[in-house]
Amino acid sequence: VCSAAMRSKRSLCAGVSLSLASLLTLSTLPGCGKLEELTGGKEEEAKTEEAKSDGGGEEAKADGGEEAKADGGQPEQVADATPAPVEPIPVEPMLNGLDLMLKLVPDGAEFVIARDATVVADYVDEATRFLDGPLATLETGPFAGERELRDGKDAFDELKGKTDKIKGALDTSGIDLAQGAAMIKAQGGGELIVYHAADPAALPNLGKTVGESELAELKCKAIEGVEGFNVCADSQGMVDGYAPSSDPAALRSALSENLPGVLLDDANLLAHVEEGESDETWMAISTIPGQFHIAVNQPNDTEIMEVMKGMEPGPANTLASAQPGAGFVWARMSKALMDDAMTGAKGTPVEAVSGSFTGEFVLAGSVDPGGIILQAGTTDTAGVEGLLAMGFDMAKDQVPKAIPELPGATLAFEKLPITGGGKTAQALHIGVSGLSEAEVLRSYTGLNLDAWIFAANDAVTLAVGPNAESVGRLLDVGAGGPAQATLDSLPTALADGLGRNEVGMIVHMPMDFLHGAQMHSLVKAALKEVPEAQPEQLLALTSLLAPFSSATMWISKPGERPVVHIAVQSIGNRATDEGRAALDAAHTVADGGDPAVAFTSLATAYAASPMAWAYKTRAGTEGPGYMVGSGVGAALAVAAVAVPIALGKSNAALADDLGVKPEDPPEPEVKPTSAPKRPVTEPKPKKDPKTTLDPKTEDPKTEDPKQPIVEPKPLPPVPTKDPEDPEKRPGRRIGGRTGKGDAG
Repeated sequence: VCSAAMRSKRSLCAGVSLSLASLLTLSTLPGCGKLEELTGGKEEEAKTEEAKSDGGGEEAKADGGEEAKADGGQPEQVADATPAPVEPIPVEPMLNGLDLMLKLVPDGAEFVIARDATVVADYVDEATRFLDGPLATLETGPFAGERELRDGKDAFDELKGKTDKIKGALDTSGIDLAQGAAMIKAQGGGELIVYHAADPAALPNLGKTVGESELAELKCKAIEGVEGFNVCADSQGMVDGYAPSSDPAALRSALSENLPGVLLDDANLLAHVEEGESDETWMAISTIPGQFHIAVNQPNDTEIMEVMKGMEPGPANTLASAQPGAGFVWARMSKALMDDAMTGAKGTPVEAVSGSFTGEFVLAGSVDPGGIILQAGTTDTAGVEGLLAMGFDMAKDQVPKAIPELPGATLAFEKLPITGGGKTAQALHIGVSGLSEAEVLRSYTGLNLDAWIFAANDAVTLAVGPNAESVGRLLDVGAGGPAQATLDSLPTALADGLGRNEVGMIVHMPMDFLHGAQMHSLVKAALKEVPEAQPEQLLALTSLLAPFSSATMWISKPGERPVVHIAVQSIGNRATDEGRAALDAAHTVADGGDPAVAFTSLATAYAASPMAWAYKTRAGTEGPGYMVGSGVGAALAVAAVAVPIALGKSNAALADDLGVKPEDPPEPEVKPTSAPKRPVTEPKPKKDPKTTLDPKTEDPKTEDPKQPIVEPKPLPPVPTKDPEDPEKRPGRRIGGRTGKGDAG
C-alpha cells in the first residue's frame, strides 16, 4: 500500500511523492524544483522571524536551547516538580480560505496547492538541525568510507548551502509564501506557478539574484480578480492563456468525494495528479506543529482494492489490550473471508469454534507486563479454552524437558490458571530456564522466556514475555475497544475514525525507544565484545530519527472509497514551551548526550501531557516497559543479547555493565521417595515422627501398628578431608549448596 502511495506522477507530482522525504527534496526535481526554491528559502526566514516573535528561533536558543544543553536538555521551567498543565498546540488559521486557493486552479487542471508554503521550510529546518551530530560521529567510524554516507553528507551540505543562499534573497524579494502558492498543470500541457507578491516579477528577480536561470527566465503577470496573486510559466502564451476558475465548488466537491472523512478546511496541502486514465492520486496533508498527516486516495490502484476486498472496517474490540506507548499492527478481516479460511477445519476439533472468530487480529507490544501479544477476536472463549485443554492433553508427553542445542536449558510445558481484573482463565504455559543470558535479559528488560496462550475477554491470546506473576495483568482490560489514554496517544484523525468504526487496518510504530536510556545502555553493554559492531556508530544511525516520536499508517473506508493515511508525530514542536523543550532535549541526545539526563525532568514537568509516555520512554524513568512495549524494541533487546552469543562474543560482564543482578534460581525441591535416611555423621539420630529407634538394638519400630517398619540402609563411607581437593572434602551437595559436617 505504502509503496503504491509513493509513486511519482510526471514532473508535476514528482515533487509531491507521498512522504515527508519528498517534500524535503523538491529542489532536486524539474518543474517542482521551482516551487521548492520558493519554499526552501523564504520559509526558512519566515520561520525564523516567527520563532523569534513567539519565543523560539535564536532567542529560544539563547533562553532555552543552550541552557538545555547545559542542564541535560530542558529549560529551567521543566525543573519544577509540579506537572505543568497541558498546553494546547496553537494552530494559526490560514491567511486565505480554501475556496480562494481552489479558485486559482483552472477547470480540469492537475494541481498541488500549499495554503501556507512556509511549512516545508519548518520541516527542513528541524530535520537538518538533527543531522550534524550523528553525521560527525559516523564519519569517524567504519561507515566513513561507505558511498551512501558520503553521498548523503554531500546532499546535506548542498541543501544547507542552497537554503542559506535563498534565505537571504527571499528576505528582500517581496514574496509572501504564508499567503499560499500552487503548482498547476493545465489540460493542454505546460506548468504554471502561482504565488503572492506585490510585484509580478518578484519570482524571476529572485532567480536572477540566486543564479537560477530557470526561475530568472519565467514570464509572469498579475492574476485579474485575485488581488496580490501572480502566475508564471516558461512561455508568454501559457501565461496569457491562464484563467482562474469561476467557481471552486466543483473542485471542492471532487475533493470531498475522493477523500471522504477528511476535513479539507484543516488541510494545508491539497493535490490531484494523474498518470494516464488508470492512475491518479487525490491527496490532503495537514501540518499542525509537530504533526504531519497525509491522506491519499488512488481510486484505480489495484493493490489497494485487493487489500480492501479482505478488509471489513468495524469495531476494534481487541485494541482494548493496546496500551499508550505500545506499538501494534491491527486489522479486521472480512467475516466472509475469515469463514472461507476456516473451511479446512471441517472434521477436526477446531470445527466447533471455527465460526466464532470475528476476523479481528492484533499483534502488539505490552508495556506492563513487558512482552508481545498476538490476539484473535472470538465470540466463544469457553469453546476455545476447551480446545486448548484438548491440545495440551495431546501434546504434554511430546514436549522434551531439555534443549540439546542449549546446554543447561530446561523446558517446562504445563496448564496453569491465571487471574487478573477479577477474571480467571486456564492457560497453557511453555517456559525456558537455565540460561544465564536469559536471566540478564529478564532482570534488565522484564522479558521472560515464557509463552502463554489462553482465551478471555472475547479473544484468544498468545503472550510472550510475561512470567507467572505478571501474565494475569493481561486479563485486566476494559471492553468495547481502546481505552481513552490509548486513543490520546494516537493521531487525532485515527482516534476519530476508530470512534466511527471506519478503520480496517492500522500499523502504529513508536520510535522513542530507539533514543531511550535502556536501549542505549543495552546496545553498549551487549556489543562490548563485538568490535565490528561499534555501539556509538549504531546509536548515531538511530539518532538520525531523533526528531520523530511515532509513525502510523492506517486505512479507512468511510464511504465507497478507501483512504490511506500516514501520520508522523514529532517529539516536539516550536509552537509551545513543552514542544521546544522536548526538541531541545532530543537534540542534546542526538549530539551524544545522555537520554536519562536530557528527558527525566521533562517527563516529570509534563507528566499530564499526552506525550508523557514518550518522555518517559526516552528518560527510562518507568523502567524498560516502554522499550519492550514498542514491540520492535523487544525484538531488538533480544537480538542485542542473542547476536553476540551466536558470534561467540558475548559479554561475560553483561549483568554488571547493565547494573542488574539476576535473581538466584530457586533451590530445587527435594521430595523424599521413602522414609528419611539416617544422617551420615549424626551420633544420635533425630526421631522420625512416624518411627522410633529401639534404644538397645537401634532398629526402627513403629508407634502405629499400621505403619510399616523401614529397614535401615548401610551408611556410605565418610570421605577423608583433603584441603587440596574440594571433591574430597567432607559433606555432600544438596540443592546446589554444600552441606558440611552433620548438616546434610
